Order: sequence, then C-alpha cells, then structure tokens
Amino acid sequence: MEGEVGEALFTQAGMGKLISLGVSSSRGVVFIPVLVPETLQSFNLQKGQSLKIKVKGMAQGLLRAEKMVKSE
Repeated sequence: MEGEVGEALFTQAGMGKLISLGVSSSRGVVFIPVLVPETLQSFNLQKGQSLKIKVKGMAQGLLRAEKMVKSE
C-alpha cells in the first residue's frame, strides 16, 4: 500500500501505534486503519508523510504493517 499518514488513532506500549493511512481509490482518498508495531517505528510518523507499507490482514479486518519505508 502507498499513502499519506492521516491521524494517530491509538498508541499503546507493547502493541504499537494505530494510524489512518490515506490511499487513493476510484472514489477519491479513503482512510484505512493500519497498526504499526513498535519494531517498525524507527522514524517518527508525522501527519501528511508519504509511506509505502507492506501489510498483513489480521483478525477482524485490521491491517498490520510488516515493512514500511518513506516514499518520495
């Protein structure tokens, strides 16, 4: 997935940070919640920052980031 960081929705020590990621669709930009585990938080996530994220689907439709890099 590729998109821009929207809001930090939730943060919990040991679990990570839940962010909204704005991605382009045929209907315009849609925001998708993505869980970023603490192990991937090597840089400070900021609103509006462009990212490329490899995600894995988890229970109840939640997406978890497995790999993440800043895009240009």
